[in-house]
Amino acid sequence: MISKTLGYLLLAQGNFDECKALKQREFALVQDIGDVRLIGITLAEIGETLCHMGKYLEAEEYIRRGMALVKDRSMGEYALRHRYLGDALVGQGKYSEAREAYQVSYHFFESINEKGWSLTALTGLSRAELALGKQADAWRSIRQALQLYRELHLYTFFVYLTLAQVALLLADRGEATRAVALYRIVNQQEYLAQSHWFAEVFGKTFAGGDGTRSVDERIVGEQFPTSTDISEIVEDLLDTL
Repeated sequence: MISKTLGYLLLAQGNFDECKALKQREFALVQDIGDVRLIGITLAEIGETLCHMGKYLEAEEYIRRGMALVKDRSMGEYALRHRYLGDALVGQGKYSEAREAYQVSYHFFESINEKGWSLTALTGLSRAELALGKQADAWRSIRQALQLYRELHLYTFFVYLTLAQVALLLADRGEATRAVALYRIVNQQEYLAQSHWFAEVFGKTFAGGDGTRSVDERIVGEQFPTSTDISEIVEDLLDTL
């Protein structure tokens, strides 16, 4: 439990090298114990960390190994690792496969009314749908994710990625100033700011593409949003998108 908590803190701080080293030590421990379910979970968590480090093929391998071990032992864990898998596939540009992985995760958690993990799956699903040119589907998925956060007011750690996806969608439809303002709030989160995966999957758009480089710095704060309160931002988005 202490190792899991420390791993979460390292991930949240964007200390991916340290998090990976910790997870590898944890893997050796659970191997000694012989708990196959925990071995699978730990393998998938190493894969998640590798994904943030930009090592997508290796991440996919670890995640798939982990999924194979938890499949017949915990459907919840198996569904959750589909979201991790989706992230690794998006990093490789395998958007159709990623969409399928996110859908598996979403449909399972929706079926048991688990709104938090449904939110994270919908966020990934929207990213894959946008990459596939399915803008209407991408907007539908992200609105569902925002609505789930409105109902929960939990999973704030994860909803920043949801807001990043909203920023991408806004940039895609030409609302560059609004998109940049929202993205800057998201990019203040250490684990995202330090993530190679986030930089490649989301950040490239805001490094100069889609008209974002030409945004007038003086008016960014005037457009949206002025608050950094996540609940207020989500409410504003749901009212105006």
